[in-house]
Amino acid sequence: MSAAQLGERATRRPAPRPDPSPPVPILGRIDGESGRGSGSGLRRGEAGIVTLEVALMMFALAFFLTASLTALATGVDHVRCAEAARVGARLAARDEPQTAVVASALDTAPRGSRVQVTTSGGRVTVTVRAPERSFFSRLGIHVAGAATSVAPIEWTNDG
Repeated sequence: MSAAQLGERATRRPAPRPDPSPPVPILGRIDGESGRGSGSGLRRGEAGIVTLEVALMMFALAFFLTASLTALATGVDHVRCAEAARVGARLAARDEPQTAVVASALDTAPRGSRVQVTTSGGRVTVTVRAPERSFFSRLGIHVAGAATSVAPIEWTNDG
């Protein structure tokens, strides 16, 4: 091969091969410009997927936030029930009337709570149960604040 043939062969370029994938249209702007440099890089149909993902993420965030706040409120209900049971047991141990015991326990307990007072064997037992939170009960999870307090009956010298 001569030097001229080698030089000619070096300057020839192979013909470009056709791209097997179909061309992707560039998403244009509303005013009809091509959108080069300002495109989002999304292919046709992917914009709806992003919207769906954002909507699902917002739903999940709202669900977990609601579940967390409801769980926190149920914990607060449990603490309030424990305090109400202690108050009721102290009053019942001092031989206060049962209506006063129940009324003072209900003042301390969460709204809608039930109070049960029983006496046996020289001890008074007061049980306070708060209503279930509707968020959990709708999911089939039965969680409610409840507490029981036991106190020995105090005997007085009066009688």
